[in-house]
Amino acid sequence: MAPLRAAPPLEQAGPEPEQKEEQEEAEPVPPSPPLLLTAERLPSPSRRRPPLRSFPPRSASSPSATSPRSLDDSCNGSPTLLQLLHPRPPWLTDAGKEMNNLAVAIKRVSKGSKQGRKEYAAEVRIISRLRHRNLVQLIGWCHRGNDDLLLVYELMPNGSLDAHLHSGDALPLPWPRRHEIVLGLGSALLYLHQEWEECVVHRDIKPSNVMLDASFNAKLGDFGLARLVDHGRGAHTTVLAGTMGYMDPECMVTGRANAESDVYSFGVVLLEIACGRRPMVPTGGEDVVHLVQWVWESYYGRGAVLDAADARLDGEFDVAEMETVMVVGLWCAHPDRSLRPSIRQAVNVLRSEAPLPSLPPRMPVATFMPPPDAFYYTSSVATGGTSSTGTGTTQSSTTETSTLLK
Repeated sequence: MAPLRAAPPLEQAGPEPEQKEEQEEAEPVPPSPPLLLTAERLPSPSRRRPPLRSFPPRSASSPSATSPRSLDDSCNGSPTLLQLLHPRPPWLTDAGKEMNNLAVAIKRVSKGSKQGRKEYAAEVRIISRLRHRNLVQLIGWCHRGNDDLLLVYELMPNGSLDAHLHSGDALPLPWPRRHEIVLGLGSALLYLHQEWEECVVHRDIKPSNVMLDASFNAKLGDFGLARLVDHGRGAHTTVLAGTMGYMDPECMVTGRANAESDVYSFGVVLLEIACGRRPMVPTGGEDVVHLVQWVWESYYGRGAVLDAADARLDGEFDVAEMETVMVVGLWCAHPDRSLRPSIRQAVNVLRSEAPLPSLPPRMPVATFMPPPDAFYYTSSVATGGTSSTGTGTTQSSTTETSTLLK
């Protein structure tokens, strides 16, 4: 077989055309499968076949310095990743070994799914250009012919944060580990919002998209709904996208997502990490307890915010750290986005480099929407405990047309 030409790295492609703002009604889509698969290594290829050589070696000084590449072609006529894996099941339970000894996880996306194609294109376009220790590293991708689309990531042996917070079989994460996860997630968002060349609005920050490596370092993943925004510009998207319970209430009304929307989701995740509760807990009938309101009005407002801490910790936590995480979580999830901190302000407080903010004892009502009992928040209040209810349905109705797969 004649050698095939390797695809150029994504960063050499021309500039992305500016997305036109369009208004359309959002339609719910089913929750996607987990970002990364718990996987075993693939057996080594036959000795008669040359090893797969698709990736440059990682730099010893930077664990995330690998440059992602297209896997459509391979060097010296050796088999492609797609050929090595075919005809395995649609959702693989294997990980590659012959990639400079990297263990990888593989996400397969059906090419027949319009939403899947959009999210695949967004992942390749955006995350392949990002380099940060707290972001899941995209190793490569493959979209050839009529085969399914493959995304190849570094393997996250400890799965998702969601599984560790809410799985009844898992031991509760100790507080020092939770606190490090909070700092790592904040560092990832700071990079996305303010430290990279463009502002990256993730739009779906939640524990199931926070992956944990072998040392339980937090790594944010799943950039299928992410969008790029020039620094200093306003909202770039005008359609609803995200997961119920983590979505900025104002974004739910206006459809406009920006950095402040991500900060809101970050605040909800901080409270979820500290309290061990889902962001929305049904109480019977049509009533739902919202985590932000529950912490703010039932505990923070009466000066007892530590009483909302995850009971499974049995009081084994640093009091100052727990209070800081709770208060910053409420601050980030402020109903009025103009009163939320930037991610840098929030991270500075979490790192004890700035004082705690002073918040009103009662949760404010956002000015863009009706009173709480008419739309989003409920007056129901519940006490501590861990809920095992679902995380909500991811919403997305973006209209972007990708040229990556043509």
